[in-house]
Amino acid sequence: PTVYAIPEYALKNADKDVGTLRDKTVLAFDKTKAAKLIVTRKDGAGFTLVKHDGAWHVDAPAGEGTERAPAMTRFLEDVAGLKGGTILDEHATDLGKYGLAKPDLMIAVSDDSGGSLGTILGTRAAAPEDSHVSADGSGVVYGVKSYVYDRIDKKASDFRTPPASPVPSGAAAVATPAAGAGILGGAAAPGQPEAPDDADTGDEDGDSGE
Repeated sequence: PTVYAIPEYALKNADKDVGTLRDKTVLAFDKTKAAKLIVTRKDGAGFTLVKHDGAWHVDAPAGEGTERAPAMTRFLEDVAGLKGGTILDEHATDLGKYGLAKPDLMIAVSDDSGGSLGTILGTRAAAPEDSHVSADGSGVVYGVKSYVYDRIDKKASDFRTPPASPVPSGAAAVATPAAGAGILGGAAAPGQPEAPDDADTGDEDGDSGE
């Protein structure tokens, strides 16, 4: 038989178990069919995004500021592309064990007819522990890193740019000295010659000299 020598990294890349090779997409759905995302949060800061005429909007709650359409599109992509880092349980019968019986957040995805495309459940864990996510009804619980969980842990304010703060009415204007002007009663501005105190008419005694 022929024996080959290969670099160590090549062996590591090939040394995979079934769990590593498995697709760990939490909720598989066609994102092009998604028309509404209802996010329910344990802290009460839930919100709803809806798609109208090809663009996403914040449907609720009402708020001021400019909508950030790219951020909403990215959120949909993060929800559709959410993958677990590890599989914690494939047949979970007690979601409370993972904090998912009463999750920190639920993301319900539906199409334009109101048909459900699925719901993601998520509960954040204190670092450095993995947070827990699952698709409702799947029984599969995944662990995800905190930076991955951050992508779906959003509030309505993440999709709006706050309005500019108004300038207070009656604010006094600050006068700026003209360039080259000396400071009243003091030294001249930098780079400018100082003005004499009195005209030079003679010596200190007022004599014009001998």
